[in-house]
Amino acid sequence: MRTRDDGRMRAHRPGSCLVAAFALLLCFPGASLADSPATGDSLLARAERAMESDDLELAERLLEEADALVDDGRVENGLARVALGREDYETAIREARRAVKRDRRNPEFHLTLAYGYGLKAARGGMSALFYAGKYKQACEKAIEYDPENAEAHFAVLQYYLMAPGIVGGGEEKAEETMRVIEALDPFYGHVARGIAARVDEDVETAEREYRAAAHLDTTSAEGWAVLGMFYMEQERYEDTILVGRRILELEPDNLEAVYALAKAHLLAGDGLEAAEAGFRRNIREGPVSGSATEAEARWRLGMVLDRAGRPDEARDEWTRAL
Repeated sequence: MRTRDDGRMRAHRPGSCLVAAFALLLCFPGASLADSPATGDSLLARAERAMESDDLELAERLLEEADALVDDGRVENGLARVALGREDYETAIREARRAVKRDRRNPEFHLTLAYGYGLKAARGGMSALFYAGKYKQACEKAIEYDPENAEAHFAVLQYYLMAPGIVGGGEEKAEETMRVIEALDPFYGHVARGIAARVDEDVETAEREYRAAAHLDTTSAEGWAVLGMFYMEQERYEDTILVGRRILELEPDNLEAVYALAKAHLLAGDGLEAAEAGFRRNIREGPVSGSATEAEARWRLGMVLDRAGRPDEARDEWTRAL
């Protein structure tokens, strides 16, 4: 896990924690995975690194190989996280339920299950309210078994902000939860306040809180990414470009930022060369989980080429996108 300037350990995004067991292998140049039989822990460590690199196929293969060696729910939870990366809520829910069944007191398993329910609720339909309630229950279970889990409090906050009081939402619960989050993790606290301000359509407060989160965390791009998304939604493309450049200074291989920066250049109507280079890089190196698909990148690239007076090339990209 990363540290902040204040020395506190930072709560992490789902699936973003580092696995020290795998890192130890790097300390012994003479050793290799082929020198000894793979253990369940070593396979899980490799799967974790694969997920951090957005190689979901490799992660899935490693988890399936570990299945015969591990029976404590970690394999099922890993498979659920892979499914979340693919936005496959049915598989995510099924595997997370299996993980919880193996270890009902593991907060991480309940939180993974919550994200599965949340993804299904977000799809809408007649069952959306039912699964939103299941999301809230799973978040509360994670908090029950780990009261200091800022990520779990942050997850349930989003329910309190959006749901009416008749189904367990409301401003009073949201405010209480935000105070808990602020005490546990100032970074998440600022982001939480920003989200609450956006719900209230208080743009100035939202920007102030997001900027505070970004400046508080100087070792990663997470806070800057939140601020960049806010600027993009507000159609403040010049600000989005500045934030995108900052993200790439911290994480040069962040393809989500590469795509967002190219899109901002396109929508701002300037920097077409930079936009073209960004979309082509996204096509060449992507897609990764959370980034644009190849079709999306090619469609945007076609728009750049059309504006640059290259209609034949634009037509080719649009055709490939379709």
